Amino acid sequence: MKASRSMHKLAAAASATLMFAATAHGYSDAAVKDAEQLLEKVTRDVANGYGKASDRLLAEYYLLEMKYKAGRIRRSKFCDSVMPILESMKSLAQQQAQNGYLSVPEEIGAKRRYYKTEAFCRNK
Repeated sequence: MKASRSMHKLAAAASATLMFAATAHGYSDAAVKDAEQLLEKVTRDVANGYGKASDRLLAEYYLLEMKYKAGRIRRSKFCDSVMPILESMKSLAQQQAQNGYLSVPEEIGAKRRYYKTEAFCRNK
């Protein structure tokens, strides 16, 4: 039962992410708006018990990435804002992996995102 509910939540989060990402046009204002709407949806879902903290962190990261790539925020603002989020995502992924709640590809994805962005932000 618990596994079925988790799979349902994961499928819903994945489809929402794909839906919003597919409608965004590159790194345009539309991409930023879609990312903002996704964050609002995920925030509601988490508040209602249908999402996880990691879903909200990922949506926050995605919004900052879209804002930076669309030229809405500077690199220094992006880096200052995104690194604490990514640190939380990496720590949460490690905890979830240790407890058997996260697959190896998901754990690698969280760590890759962190280290890639950390290297990018080193020369902000």
